[in-house]
Amino acid sequence: MVKEEKIEEKVVDVATEAPAETVKEVPVKGAAKDGLEESDSKEGIDEMILDMFKAGVHFGHQKSKWFPKMRPYVFGIKKNVHIIDLVKTKEKLEEALEFMQAIVKDGKQILFIGTKRQTKGIVEELAKECGMPYVSARWIGGVFTNHKVIGKRLQRLDEIEAITENKEETTKYTKQEIGMLKKEAGRINEKFGGIRDMKGFPGAIFAFSISEDKTAIQEAISKKVPVIGLADTNANPELIDYPIPCNDDSISALNFIAKTIKNKIKKQG
Repeated sequence: MVKEEKIEEKVVDVATEAPAETVKEVPVKGAAKDGLEESDSKEGIDEMILDMFKAGVHFGHQKSKWFPKMRPYVFGIKKNVHIIDLVKTKEKLEEALEFMQAIVKDGKQILFIGTKRQTKGIVEELAKECGMPYVSARWIGGVFTNHKVIGKRLQRLDEIEAITENKEETTKYTKQEIGMLKKEAGRINEKFGGIRDMKGFPGAIFAFSISEDKTAIQEAISKKVPVIGLADTNANPELIDYPIPCNDDSISALNFIAKTIKNKIKKQG
């Protein structure tokens, strides 16, 4: 497990924190339109790496905003943007997938977390297709550290649905009261619906952005729940157990990761 510590995202100036020679500039002159060198043969490129390249997994953040501990996963710089080393991404992704398969084989759950706007639909679809819990809205503090309170809210949701979905029960209430109960159920479901079927602590969490989902990660670490996550160039990969160097903003990159996970987990199941 990773060492428990307060999570802080330290954005640094590459000019002061990292010598220029430690991160090479990727030559633009002579490069093909898709960003590959014209001399490169696509036939000799690993299929998975090529798919990641097409999905934009390799695009990091501007070089002036990065976390120095991401240096081992950076291939170079192009147009002031850090380029992620896809060979390292593949290595770390396969390592994480192997761990996730072991969790599923052991009958445990993986909690998928994606609180960025662009990850909402991706996370929900992935989790539902794999039969796993998820959080796609703002993380509500206490999911791990105050599990009993969350349980009571979900119990309240069950009670409301027992009333609103039963014709005999609804006759005991006015239309206004039923309307208020449905609104209450909607609020609870929006916050906790994705973890409704989560059985205690999950076997691991998967954060689609370790820089964005800091609170969830900190709670997981405090309860010794293994953490898997996407580490863009502005994140600290050492905070979690299984960091995957990856663009955590691009929808195509996120879709690639989700599809790869889904194929592995569903195959395992």
